[in-house]
Order: sequence, then C-alpha cells, then structure tokens
Amino acid sequence: MWKVEASCDGNHKRTRTCTESCGTDDCTAAGAVAGVITEDCIGTIQGTLFDASDLSSCPANIGTDAGYASLRLGSAAFGILGMWPAITAPVSTDANGNYSEQVYASTTNGTYSFDYADLISSGRASGVKLQCQGASASVTTQGQVVTKDTGFWRVYSGNQPEIDSGKCRRKSGSAEPWICLARNRAGNQSQCRSE
Repeated sequence: MWKVEASCDGNHKRTRTCTESCGTDDCTAAGAVAGVITEDCIGTIQGTLFDASDLSSCPANIGTDAGYASLRLGSAAFGILGMWPAITAPVSTDANGNYSEQVYASTTNGTYSFDYADLISSGRASGVKLQCQGASASVTTQGQVVTKDTGFWRVYSGNQPEIDSGKCRRKSGSAEPWICLARNRAGNQSQCRSE
C-alpha cells in the first residue's frame, strides 16, 4: 500500500513510502528500500508550432481547430533545453504540427527553454513571431502538463518585394501580396511585408 508521495525536489526526484499488505512483499517487489521508493518526477510540455505570419495573436485552439490545419508545421524538429534533456529526443512535431514531450519536473530546476535554430535553418520558418504562453515553460510537479505554442514568420521562397518610388510591389513571379508599412526619412523607400 502506497502512501502520499513527497513533492518533487530540485533534482527531479520524489519519494513514496510503502507498507506491506498481507505479507505479500509489495514494497520490495516495487523497488522500495526500507519502505521508501525514490522515483523521477516527470511532467509534459505540449503544444503546436505554426505559421503566424498573418496572425496578430495566438489562437487559443491552434492545435485542434481544423480551420488552422494549414498553418501548423508538421514534422518540425526543435530543441527543448533545461537542466536535464527532454526524456525522448530528438524533439519534433507530429504530422499535424503538435508535440507532446516528457520532461523532468523539479521545484527549482524545472524551467525549459526552446531552441528553434534547426527549424529556422531548415528553411521552414524565418524566425519566431509569437511566443504564446511565454518564451519558456516551467514543469514543477509530478504529472503536470504545460502548454507552449509558438508561431513563426513564413519563408517566401526568395520572392522578396521590390521598392519602386516609395511603393511596394511584387517581384516578377511572386504570388505573395505586399503592402507598404512605412517610408524612410528620405521619403523615397518603404519597408514591406506580406499582407
């Protein structure tokens, strides 16, 4: 019979105490030493990576709403960094752009950051645009599930806008619409972005 376990400590461990029931040697069989078992604290970080180029904020249901399916970045590799590595590596999204990774939970060392360098260098995204729940995720208790969605700027396949007399226009062969954001101090050039 297991009693209530202790909280996760700074080294992602917790202890549980055990008492034998009916002389069946339950505790020793489970790995307990003197009626105490020490085990890892494990939590989960889950979320969605998506193209946020045309979004001004993070949709609450980006990972489940079918209307956003075309924006999700499926099979995208990235890193989750912390005091300890993610339990299953390498880390990547599934075909639908969603991920769920187990990590160690710790009261003092349970903060994880995210490394998108491989995703960006692969040419699938050009940079982070939206950090939906913050830039990092903290997992401090056993079984805790934390959501961390991230939106990226899209890569435009080399079809960048040209500036013509202070107006933005598309280069030949580009299907992307462009709008003018601002003129420089001289008034003769503009900054452009996708519409």
